[in-house]
Amino acid sequence: MDLGIKGRRAIVCASSKGLGRACAIALAAEGVHVTVTARGAEVLAKTAAEIRKMSPGVTVTEVAGEVGYADPFYFSNRFRRYSGTSPNQFRARERR
Repeated sequence: MDLGIKGRRAIVCASSKGLGRACAIALAAEGVHVTVTARGAEVLAKTAAEIRKMSPGVTVTEVAGEVGYADPFYFSNRFRRYSGTSPNQFRARERR
């Protein structure tokens, strides 16, 4: 069935698994260029690679939301240097 959406662009949130993944696959199968988003970069990259393999004529862009530090101590030091306060102090102040 031709939905008339070939060549359009779509952003599909939470698309590394489940319904979001299924939506991204279905859109790509219809010729829609998709931007897929998720928290984890590894699972998202795997999903994007699968979509590219199934629908080679479309562009698949990945956007991972969880960009963290492997070492929480390093993060705390960087945060303190940037903000002048520790993450715990910052959260406590923001809750008031």
